[in-house]
Amino acid sequence: MKNIVLVLLLVCIPFSCFSQDTARKDKEQQEMKPSKNDDGEWELTVIDTQFDYFLNAVARPISQYTESYLKTKTHF
Repeated sequence: MKNIVLVLLLVCIPFSCFSQDTARKDKEQQEMKPSKNDDGEWELTVIDTQFDYFLNAVARPISQYTESYLKTKTHF
């Protein structure tokens, strides 16, 4: 019985590795278009893999920055 299951698994593995013959057609094309919400503000979608890391580890509250540091950052 164990041999039958093993043989079936070994036979099925190559069939699962074949590439897809027909290309998928995505009917839902997702395009990023700028749009304003009801308040007249722009909606912002952040697509960055490290954004959560930045917010949790690097970014500090604005009260921890000195005024001169913020002025030089604004100047740049």
